[in-house]
Amino acid sequence: MKSHATPAPSLAALALLAACSEWGARGQPSPEMALVLPSVEAVWWTDVSTVPPQEQADILFVIDNSGSMGDEQEALAENFPNMLGYLSRGLDYRVAVVTTDPYDLGILHEVGPYSYAHPNQEDPAAVFADLAHVGAQGSWYESGADAAWSAIELRNFEGHEANLQWYRPDAEQLHFVFVSDEDDHSQIYQQAFIDWLKHGFPAHKTVVAHAIVSQPDDDPACTFGFAIGWRYSDYAKETGGVDLSLCDEWSSTLQAIGEAAITFDPEIPLSRNPVVDTITLRVDFGAEVSVCAPEPGRLDVCAEAPAVYRPGRNSVVLLDVPYESWARVEVTYQVEGAWE
Repeated sequence: MKSHATPAPSLAALALLAACSEWGARGQPSPEMALVLPSVEAVWWTDVSTVPPQEQADILFVIDNSGSMGDEQEALAENFPNMLGYLSRGLDYRVAVVTTDPYDLGILHEVGPYSYAHPNQEDPAAVFADLAHVGAQGSWYESGADAAWSAIELRNFEGHEANLQWYRPDAEQLHFVFVSDEDDHSQIYQQAFIDWLKHGFPAHKTVVAHAIVSQPDDDPACTFGFAIGWRYSDYAKETGGVDLSLCDEWSSTLQAIGEAAITFDPEIPLSRNPVVDTITLRVDFGAEVSVCAPEPGRLDVCAEAPAVYRPGRNSVVLLDVPYESWARVEVTYQVEGAWE
């Protein structure tokens, strides 16, 4: 982290007359002893840091492409930016799609030149929207676990070339997101699949399943014709994933999954003690962002802030500030108790 002082905004000059301790013959201060102090300015400081990517995360949506899923695919595509807002906070992500159709063998769904969305694309949300529209002509024998297993374990087989490009064995995270209005009918035994999720990967990799399925307490008016996704929910519960309903607000559902992929909020240490209400930051020379400084015991006042100052750690935490991997972050502030 580099730190440097920057020119301060001018404060009002302080012109003070100081009377000396010696008095003239008539009891008045001697004019020649009057002293005019020079003007002073506050010291401003800028800490410059770079923020590395949080982690690599490979994310696979396993989407039901049977005849009843057209509306759900549309809602998923439309609300994906709510998830992307979290993934874009420094996460090196790759988001791909397979279907639950057993005849698709877990091969990634491709549209034109795209087989997955990633942060270096001009519009990753649009790429995912195209990928998520997998159609509604698939098998009614939905097999999500088989598709997820095949997408990883058969990636070296002919026809799975896109899978081989998408999946990174060294990535720290792997997420499966099951989206279906039916339960899982996979050939693989339920417990065998859960064991694979928990123990089938290197120790450094966090593997989590999420379920967006019909739930037991859903409104029947919403789930008419649906079957409860018991097995998908179990996959999520066994791995600590998000287990939500197709009937919930899609925006909040996808936001919850995005939050699950964020392991920490980037923290920028400061090299000086700041005047807390003067702190601002910029990412990659972009627009200036104000930093919220919570009052003691009132952290709630900064709940919606893009960045927050932590006095106990003398640092700024980026909560909702978009940035790319290895972004340059400048934090500028007035130094407490320093004048020049």
